[in-house]
Amino acid sequence: MGLSVVLSLKGCELVALRVIDFGTVPPLRSQTIWHALARSAGGQGPVTLSFMRPSAPYVGIGLHRNVAEINQTYCGENGLPVFRRQVGGGPVYLDNNQLFFQVSISRKELPASRQAAIRKLLAPFAQAFRAAGVAAELDQAGEISHLGAKVCGHGAGEIDDGVVVVGNLIERFDHGRAAAILNTGSEFVSEQLEQLMRRFVGSFDQSIDSDAFIQAAIEALANELGIDAVAGDLDEQEWESVREFDSLLGDPSWTASPEFAVPPLREIRVVKIRAGVFCAFRTSVKPTFFMSSVFGLVEHFVSDDAGLDSEFVGCDSNAVVESLQLRGWISESDSGYLTSSGFLQREAVAR
Repeated sequence: MGLSVVLSLKGCELVALRVIDFGTVPPLRSQTIWHALARSAGGQGPVTLSFMRPSAPYVGIGLHRNVAEINQTYCGENGLPVFRRQVGGGPVYLDNNQLFFQVSISRKELPASRQAAIRKLLAPFAQAFRAAGVAAELDQAGEISHLGAKVCGHGAGEIDDGVVVVGNLIERFDHGRAAAILNTGSEFVSEQLEQLMRRFVGSFDQSIDSDAFIQAAIEALANELGIDAVAGDLDEQEWESVREFDSLLGDPSWTASPEFAVPPLREIRVVKIRAGVFCAFRTSVKPTFFMSSVFGLVEHFVSDDAGLDSEFVGCDSNAVVESLQLRGWISESDSGYLTSSGFLQREAVAR
């Protein structure tokens, strides 16, 4: 698609916002390009807004996560390569029905608070969604959402001294595949995850104007940063960095086991659907259970003890976890993990 240059014309003396539309790129490159851009931004390179689509579907996983969380058999049978990125987060399904955007910037240019920094860089894209025909907002939990469902999967991380915020315009989402790539050990759990994804991850039947999204995103981000936006490209040093990341992220041994020891797969697993919506489950040892937490309340609970299933529904998620710990179903360590994963963080999110 063509990229017209949008200027904010603020008359400021800061460096311009470089804008690069890479179009459709191979799956691996849809990861390695933004890694290189983040590294460049941390090394005195320009602030960059980039766009791209992967040419084929694939699966990504965060730096410190165990690849056993991924259903490798399903991925292999369906030709889905798996790449480990150098920033955090769990397994995600990506394909060319998602237009990805990335903002790469030096850490020193952002607020000290991580939450404030992410909101600063994400807020312009909520405006871009509205320009593309989706009445989205950046909600209280930090998600770009529409009617309670997220319409943008986003993540953020640091590479060297550069910060990158990555997001996507979800035009159509394959909820079935997104659930199937997860190694849950239970067909029931996979079905429950898919149902929650269908409710809380937006997918649109109507045509989404991606060109309007891009142009509005350029204008809004340039305005937010107070700098001019100009079309650009990578320099040779940045392309060399892309090739270095190609070698690293494209190496199956890096994906399976990077240079550090990844944590073992826990008996209790947590899957985040969107901010405020989580599932926690244990399928490998008894007592087995599955529970979903929707904005701080347990919506669904199924376990080996049918008597608990109705008792816990509608209860505060924190109280349910405390009860499970008192009953000896989960350990103090498990409770700590549920807290650190976000499952127990009450988030005020508009339904």
